Amino acid sequence: MAGESVPEGPDLKEMGEEELWELINDNRHRLSLGVRPCIVIPYLRQARVLTEMDEDEILSSHNLTNRSMRTSHMMDLLRTQGRNGAVALLESLMIHYPTLYTQVTGRKPSSEPSRFSGLLFKCLLLPNEFKFPYVLFAEIQQIMEHEEKSRCLQLEYERVHRHLSSLQREVTQLKDEKCDLYVRYTAAIEEKSAVSMRLHDLNLQVGSQRQLKQLTLDCNMYQQKSTVIQNQMRELQTERDQVRLFQDTNAVPPFLVRSRAKALRIIGRIVTIAFQGETLLNQIAVVGGNKTGVFVHEVTEGSAAHTVGITQGAQIVEVRYKQDEKALKMVLEDSTLEEALWALGQVTGPCHLSLRPRPDDYEALLQQLQESEMSSGDSFYVRVNVTIPAGPKGTLTVSCNDILHVTNTRPADTQDSWYVSKVHPCQLLALHSGLVPNYYRISCLKTLYILSQLDETSPPRSCLTLMPYTPVTPHFPPICRPVLLLPSILGRILDKKVAAWQGFELCEPGKRNSLHTFDIFFNASIKDGRFLTQHQRGIHCVLPLGLDCVRRLHRAEIFPIIIFVGQSARSARKLRSKLHRLNWSEEHLLECSRSEETLLDKLPCLYHRVAPDSWCDQTSLLTRLRTVIWEEQRKIVWVEPDLW
Repeated sequence: MAGESVPEGPDLKEMGEEELWELINDNRHRLSLGVRPCIVIPYLRQARVLTEMDEDEILSSHNLTNRSMRTSHMMDLLRTQGRNGAVALLESLMIHYPTLYTQVTGRKPSSEPSRFSGLLFKCLLLPNEFKFPYVLFAEIQQIMEHEEKSRCLQLEYERVHRHLSSLQREVTQLKDEKCDLYVRYTAAIEEKSAVSMRLHDLNLQVGSQRQLKQLTLDCNMYQQKSTVIQNQMRELQTERDQVRLFQDTNAVPPFLVRSRAKALRIIGRIVTIAFQGETLLNQIAVVGGNKTGVFVHEVTEGSAAHTVGITQGAQIVEVRYKQDEKALKMVLEDSTLEEALWALGQVTGPCHLSLRPRPDDYEALLQQLQESEMSSGDSFYVRVNVTIPAGPKGTLTVSCNDILHVTNTRPADTQDSWYVSKVHPCQLLALHSGLVPNYYRISCLKTLYILSQLDETSPPRSCLTLMPYTPVTPHFPPICRPVLLLPSILGRILDKKVAAWQGFELCEPGKRNSLHTFDIFFNASIKDGRFLTQHQRGIHCVLPLGLDCVRRLHRAEIFPIIIFVGQSARSARKLRSKLHRLNWSEEHLLECSRSEETLLDKLPCLYHRVAPDSWCDQTSLLTRLRTVIWEEQRKIVWVEPDLW
């Protein structure tokens, strides 16, 4: 063989700036060691990619202590020139370092003018073997390029001309079609006019028929009303005859006997007093609350209330007030002290107060207040739905889902706070006492509380609500409460495992073929007393039900332990084999978890959430569930009032 053939690399003229510099940077180390800047700089100066100042900086800078640093700095300066800098550097290598040029580009060095980029206008410093009339070749190359462009333009012109001819033919066809459409449109308008006239005639006929039908219906309705009135008149006549008969025999009419049962429901004597209640709270002072009732505590001497005879110790049952467009009617028998003061503060004119004398109860309330057994007549429980940090004036720190016992809705020296006690989760014992913002004040700041909850790492979903306090009542379930596992698909997997424990039993009255037969199962279980039987036997009933059964269970005085096992893609994979065995997939479990998780906040009671990363397999999950059931069984069940 005459010699090794060098494989031809890509054409440098067709390569972009980034490709050229990527090629140079891949061989940067080789170029830094093999190229002397003083040899290639004259060519780079002629190519106008380096200035005289750049040359001095490269060759004379004290910071560049060796040739490799000078060569590297020279390539950095050429990088700022973009593609021209890369092309000039490679052309200088082809002239002065042909071997290195071949190693970098994979192409043979050549002295043909077509291999140069045209950056030079002078070639005085080129070696003898590369000298040629460069300018002439450049002009020839430009002429050839112009001829190539002319041929391309001619071909483009012929293509456009053919396209224009085809467009003209299409325009002609469209004009013909447009004429046809005009003819058809005219015919359609004429047809539409005929149809409209026909429709108008039909509407007139239908209108006449509707009027006749409406008259018939009105006639039937009047006949029915007449029949009802006649029946009522006959009943009234019969009752009138009975009354006359009873009057003749000195007996009591039967409807009066029936009405006496209502009078028996009135406890005590109620007196309604009308007087000028201008600024009513300046005339009377009240004490009490929703537990004891609201009583008149002091009456200002010489006031309108004192003049009409309102005395100390009377319970305010109702207040009515109307002036101009402002009206108020409020029953205060079960109102808190805060609500009563608000209602009485609205009275600024003539009013009616319904009072019931209860001096003994009033004296008992005063004695309890003096002995500090209670701070007011208020007593109710609420569940906190926001986290309240500690504040000034002894504000109590409470967290979401804490239970508070409100004992005074209007403490001394404050108008926007409640005095409360935090309740022990397992017993009705007060843990800590202090002030918290009342419902109105915390409602004004509820947006800030919600935003502060969002900043926490993992706030409970029930904390993100616009209702700061929820009234609840305590319930003390029997020894063993039923267990409800969620999501429903996971519950179907774990129900039998949990029921196999000692002290647990699956409440399954019959074989069920679907997850949607909860109503039948619930009604059958309540009907045969299955829950009550298991309570008496000290057995936890495992319920294969859904969330829709919770409120009905509560109405039956059954309070299940609700456990929701949170799901993620990772936790769902741990149960893959169990899901496939029941013809379910991981996507079914995740979808069921997402759909039921949105319904948890609508529950009338609290639930326990198990984090998806708190267990690693089915065994650890069952162990975790046993611990949760034991903890929840010890707690008091706080239930919201049933408003359904």
